[in-house]
Amino acid sequence: MNDEPVKALLLAAVGARTRTLRLEAGLTVKEFARRAALSPRFVNQLEAGAGNISIAGLARVAAALGRSTHELIPPVHDDHSLPAEIWRLVSDSSSDDLHELQQWLATRKGSKPDRIFFALIGLRGAGKSTVGPMLARRLKTEFVEVDKLVEKAAGMSLGEIFATHGEAYYRDLERESILGCSPARAAACLFLAGRW
Repeated sequence: MNDEPVKALLLAAVGARTRTLRLEAGLTVKEFARRAALSPRFVNQLEAGAGNISIAGLARVAAALGRSTHELIPPVHDDHSLPAEIWRLVSDSSSDDLHELQQWLATRKGSKPDRIFFALIGLRGAGKSTVGPMLARRLKTEFVEVDKLVEKAAGMSLGEIFATHGEAYYRDLERESILGCSPARAAACLFLAGRW
């Protein structure tokens, strides 16, 4: 049995996927090759679909891209099995879609994923609102401004909360807002907690 056509399709798919992910990561061939412990020449061969990489080499490529190994091995175009179709849908999904899928699967299996929270706390004007969204994008998670949640819970502006009820009331609402981050949210949330 001649498996050369299947092999050629698989190598081309791995090469194309590697190139796409490398470009998304903003890596040059030279920098990517250094991180993956490969030669730039082999990286070019790999991305062209001519480099038959070992499993260990593929693991280094995935690590250099900050991805899992299975993300580099798409199903060949004529594979219409259910796992292949699901892989295609997952690989084309946004981070938000993947978080929703994770939540759905966790609920279906009767378990909850661990939730991780990050909080940026600092004085007004320190740059939390600027840095927060950038950090959240980098961590592939959701950015939440706690002050907005507090205002929504209280039905008034922060200034009105402090003037009417004082700081202790604000802190209580702040804590409740963070702890009440709904299950529909991402498994990891980056919170911005202001300090007045």
